[in-house]
Amino acid sequence: MSNEKRVNWFALPWLLLWLLPASSVVAGLSTLAIALINQDDMVTDDYYKKGMSFNRLQQADQRAKSMGLKANGFIAENQIVIMLAGNDVETVGDTLQLKLFHPTQEEQDQHIELRRVGPFQFQAQWSAHDDWRGYAELSPEDARWRLRGQWQADSINLLQPEVL
Repeated sequence: MSNEKRVNWFALPWLLLWLLPASSVVAGLSTLAIALINQDDMVTDDYYKKGMSFNRLQQADQRAKSMGLKANGFIAENQIVIMLAGNDVETVGDTLQLKLFHPTQEEQDQHIELRRVGPFQFQAQWSAHDDWRGYAELSPEDARWRLRGQWQADSINLLQPEVL
């Protein structure tokens, strides 16, 4: 028989002293790995240009409000359909730009060109997920006005001017 005594791990106080720093190192390395793999797309480096464009965007919103423009958008049979309403809808043109922005993942953003198919109706092909959610911005090619709103692929979405 062996004369060795078995010592339990909790009877060694130096082991408990090493446990806290070791767990901190593991947690820190895990946090670093997560931060490097999932970098935040919402962070921008060019704050000055974005700030300077604010006035131009506010003018576009104000112009849309003065034209009385509003739009309802929905998806029907893999088509995005936009119904535009307002005072000067006839002068809008034959194409509109619809930009769909995902709240956190820039690679899911989409830019869609809509073509006029009726006096107040614009359409384009769209084959995205049925559960897509985000923000939408509708404007003509020259961006003289814009409408904005939240977008859910499975519902009717209201786009309107956002005037501060």
